[in-house]
Amino acid sequence: MGQNNNRFSIEDENVSFDLPKGRKLSHMVFYDDTDQKVGEIGHGLTGMASGGEFINTYENGFVDDMPPTTFVKGDTLFLDKTKWFYALRRSEWEDGKGNAGFWYSHNFMRQCSTNSFQFVLYNYTGDLDPWMIQILKEIECK
Repeated sequence: MGQNNNRFSIEDENVSFDLPKGRKLSHMVFYDDTDQKVGEIGHGLTGMASGGEFINTYENGFVDDMPPTTFVKGDTLFLDKTKWFYALRRSEWEDGKGNAGFWYSHNFMRQCSTNSFQFVLYNYTGDLDPWMIQILKEIECK
């Protein structure tokens, strides 16, 4: 991964993007302006064949899912003529001090020539926040 000011390149510059003000990327993890983890580039570029396959993977779940992780929805998003596949999941959190709640993983995939680019962003509402949309609009694939 390369960095030039607030411009990042991943996988030999096949994918590049600018981060919104106040956001950081370190070791493939996105942080907000308070240094809270708000996402990560897990798979990066993959050979994923289709958006349907991507969404079905999240709908079917994973062996290491913590109960009760649930699939909320899958969708196709069009942002500035760019097509994104989207899978939303909800999980419980607990801090060991009696506090608990839900957090949401917003999983995204975009076709990039012969590969696809995948990453995930997190929040506690399940809504697509404006900063998430801004990141999606900034991502360029070669």
